[in-house]
Amino acid sequence: MKRAIRDAALSVLVLATITGCTIHTDGNDALTGMSGSDFFGAGGIINLTDAVAGDAIMAGGRVSVASEVDGDLVAAGGELSLGGAVGDDLYAAGGNVQVDAIVSGNARVAGGEVTVGPATVVAGALSLSGGRVLFEGNTHSNLRASGGSVRLNGEVHGDAEVRAEELLIGPETRIGGRLVFHGPVAPEVPEGAVIAGGVEHQPDSSRRWFDDTRPRV
Repeated sequence: MKRAIRDAALSVLVLATITGCTIHTDGNDALTGMSGSDFFGAGGIINLTDAVAGDAIMAGGRVSVASEVDGDLVAAGGELSLGGAVGDDLYAAGGNVQVDAIVSGNARVAGGEVTVGPATVVAGALSLSGGRVLFEGNTHSNLRASGGSVRLNGEVHGDAEVRAEELLIGPETRIGGRLVFHGPVAPEVPEGAVIAGGVEHQPDSSRRWFDDTRPRV
């Protein structure tokens, strides 16, 4: 993971240099700067609290976002805390990823532990991948999730497809379409959960599928 973060940080710096970004240092051992309307950051701790009119691209040990990004938000790091609003798409990868954001486009999130909080609203499709995945948000399109353990307790307006060794469905789950689960044991649907299109279980060991997929930053 450290190597991946280092490579991502180097990529951000190279991209910033190519685009003519003016780079600044701060007290958090991070390099940040703007290139036109785009924000770039790489280093130890990056806290983005100012609005960005373009894209925001960041890589660091700890990355925190609590502002509006009008374009894409791309973040990689050991710990990610992503809030605020994203005007286009969200791409995030890290060791521990927490998302509590409003995303106007699609979102793809990968990490060791991925949590999509109840404040999250994704207008497009949502893709989640991790060792442990918790979804408590709201996606207006389809959900795709894979991991060792996946827990659903949010709202999906479209279909949901999950590949995992374990799928847990919470009572607050709302799925407007159908739920397709690829895993060893069919999930239990608790009282209160609503899956309009029903549940389709396809017996499979997701460990082989998951191990063969190596997410790259």
